[in-house]
Amino acid sequence: MRSKYLADRRQHLIDKAAKTGLLARALSIGANLATVPLVMSALSISDFAIWATTTSLLTMMQFLDFGIGNSAMGRVTEALAHDDHERATRIVRHAYLVLGSIAVFFLFVGSLFYFSGMLEAMALRSGSFLASHIDLVASFVMCYGLVIPATFVQRLLFAHQRAGSATILQLAFSLSYLGFAALLAWQAADLAVFVLGYVLLMVVVYGSYSLHHLRQHYPDIKLSGNIDYDLTTSLLKGAGLFFLLQITVSIVYNSDNVILTTVASPDDVATYATTWRMFSIVVMVNSLILGPLWPAVADAKAKGDFNWLRSAYLENLKRSMIASIFLATLLVMIGNIILDIWTGEKVQAPAQLLWLLAIWVILEGYGQCMAMLLNGLQILHLQIAVASVMLIVGTGLKIYLAGSIGLYGPIIGTIISFTLIVGITETVFIHRLLKSKL
Repeated sequence: MRSKYLADRRQHLIDKAAKTGLLARALSIGANLATVPLVMSALSISDFAIWATTTSLLTMMQFLDFGIGNSAMGRVTEALAHDDHERATRIVRHAYLVLGSIAVFFLFVGSLFYFSGMLEAMALRSGSFLASHIDLVASFVMCYGLVIPATFVQRLLFAHQRAGSATILQLAFSLSYLGFAALLAWQAADLAVFVLGYVLLMVVVYGSYSLHHLRQHYPDIKLSGNIDYDLTTSLLKGAGLFFLLQITVSIVYNSDNVILTTVASPDDVATYATTWRMFSIVVMVNSLILGPLWPAVADAKAKGDFNWLRSAYLENLKRSMIASIFLATLLVMIGNIILDIWTGEKVQAPAQLLWLLAIWVILEGYGQCMAMLLNGLQILHLQIAVASVMLIVGTGLKIYLAGSIGLYGPIIGTIISFTLIVGITETVFIHRLLKSKL
């Protein structure tokens, strides 16, 4: 009876997170969409391409917490599953200490690369048009160090199975930046203010909520005091695997804009970046559906509820695929109408690009569901091995195709490499896993 209650409660939390986050996610998407024409109206098309590329780097740079966030989330989830709040508090404290150290190190290394000229040399060697704005790129990268500890609260919310609150927090940031961008557009601000304001506003919004969350759920936490080296070592060991996984996935899945800056014109980069932002609606919806699955699987594993685990994976996979196929098809049909309204007829996407991005977001939703299951079960070595192969083969293929066929090259390379390397391998593994006794 208790097992059934826990299973029902776990699924209830997943469903509640999806329902709670639905309106917040819709508003967040609306805010993100509304931000683009504001920025586009204030900047030249080349400056807009730089804004789109640098802000998209935030997604690509998620691995720079070195896996600490994901490692801590798994351990906090496990501690809470066993009602061990004292251990959860110690894990959170040490996670913040490590993340703070990473932020300081990150700022130091970023400054070193900039003032030594290494960052400029790398940009010039790549042939990217970002080389002409190296001061801005350097400032952006260094400011990102502050984002690392500020956004850890998102992982804590998932550990507490409060994915809906994480979505509301994302909405708060999206609305804040929308208002900020409107003010900047009115004041005719330059590119640097738009870019750096994005990062610093993220620190303010997420950092403020972090303080609130810690006071509410961890009132006894103190960053000062003795360090538990065994716990820190445990966090770092788990983080190492997540770091390898995050860095490979981030580079493979989020490097298209950067690759295009080396071979395409600013107009093509702007077209790709804007169209991709429109299709990111599908990714956001999938995150809403699948995000709560990871901590729920970890909770089920800790309590030995493997029957629920199997059924929950298949049910959430079905939901994700239905949503992905419907939304992706809809965007192919009316995508250019949206882009006309959205950008004031400044951007039109070729039909081939619309179809390719539609195929990719469907595949990405499938891959995201597999990743949530494997992460919750702490099956990381397989994902690292597969992602490493894709990093080498996929990135090479994307660079080659970008040079050969231009705009469509990176996304075609992503689709081919994901299907042949990640999709087939992990599908076969999970099929066998679900048929076994786990």
